[in-house]
Amino acid sequence: MIAYLARSAFDLDNPRAEDIDLEDTATSLSRLFRWRGSVPVSVAEHSVFMAREASSVNVARGCLVHDLPEAMLGDIPSPLRAWSPEYEEAEARVMACVAERFNLTLPFPAEVRRLDLRARRSEVEQFLTDALPAVRWLRPLTTPLEGWSSARARREFLIECKRQGVA
Repeated sequence: MIAYLARSAFDLDNPRAEDIDLEDTATSLSRLFRWRGSVPVSVAEHSVFMAREASSVNVARGCLVHDLPEAMLGDIPSPLRAWSPEYEEAEARVMACVAERFNLTLPFPAEVRRLDLRARRSEVEQFLTDALPAVRWLRPLTTPLEGWSSARARREFLIECKRQGVA
């Protein structure tokens, strides 16, 4: 059982869609910062900026929930994921519950991944400029990230979820 906020717990051995609470998840994602905390952008802000550049509601919904498993599992940097197939399996189980909970179809449209990579470029360009050669081939998002407070990130995330029908 993983406690991800005082009100919410998630059983990784027996995950259930009904155990995903959007309000608690928004709080958690607004307190998790990208790049292991090296940039002042929360996972919630990252997801909102992606959703705002999506070409359709379906893509925007995928953008908003694509990192929800991190609320329950935390995050492992991409290069280390190959060393942890158990993490990948747990993430897939949680993502299946996320899709069920929010009535979404997996896999998400390819545009979600493209927007995730564009957000990565924006984060590096704005906050980790020494790493720019690693992402130079990516196009950044059109709107600069702002580094919202946790309170604002939570609020904006929930507003965008409501606007896109993720409830």
